Amino acid sequence: MDWLVFLAVEEKILWEGCPAPGCYFFRHWRRSFWALAGACPALYFWLFSCHQPLRLPLTVVGVAVAVWFFPGGLLWSRLQWGAVFYAVTDRYLLAVSGRFRRRWVRLPLDSINNIDIVWYGQNLATVTVCGDGGTRLALCCLEHPDHLISILENRHGAGGEKFSAPA
Repeated sequence: MDWLVFLAVEEKILWEGCPAPGCYFFRHWRRSFWALAGACPALYFWLFSCHQPLRLPLTVVGVAVAVWFFPGGLLWSRLQWGAVFYAVTDRYLLAVSGRFRRRWVRLPLDSINNIDIVWYGQNLATVTVCGDGGTRLALCCLEHPDHLISILENRHGAGGEKFSAPA
């Protein structure tokens, strides 16, 4: 990723990363599961309610919702994954995403209020950073987020709380 477009004069990149592919694709697995579970009543309604006047519209809606949330959600995550990048500079936390419409978020490191870390394993985590004004930035599915966490600790952790790896 070429970060020069997003950097100010004499700003240095301290860390950069992108999401782990498997974790990023399947991060909404519960939604996919419920979409498949929702397809079962639609299929049942199609097969066993022969004389119902709303048989076709209800079945089409049920199957369309299941297709959108199951393979559609996974396909959308795959398309999105190649265009998601994160960076920390000496002044800002940056996130760039979007394959079709480029979206970027710049959060000043001085405005960070809270850091939440959800560990998925020894070396895989999602880091959510909360800033002033209710700004939330989730850095999803990072492999080896230790360096990022130590940078954020040094900037935010002057108040005491440390965010360590799981035991």
